Amino acid sequence: MSDDIVPREQAFAEARAVFDAALARIARDRAAGRLSPEHEAIVREAERSYAAQHGAAGRETTPNLAAIQRTYGVTAADLFPADA
Repeated sequence: MSDDIVPREQAFAEARAVFDAALARIARDRAAGRLSPEHEAIVREAERSYAAQHGAAGRETTPNLAAIQRTYGVTAADLFPADA
């Protein structure tokens, strides 16, 4: 029976991998201009909310931003246009 139980660390690692993949997909779509205005607004609000909750001083503190930039070749300007 204990073989059916996923260890906590493994569960969190797998959930984090799915979350990171979703963030990367959003970043790619955003950089390519494929987000609708409604979805762009949702992403910006989520970023503002995250910054407010975590006391983030700047946009560079968005979760996994550096990894997304390295992995997918996007820049901060691609992800966060000046009119943000």
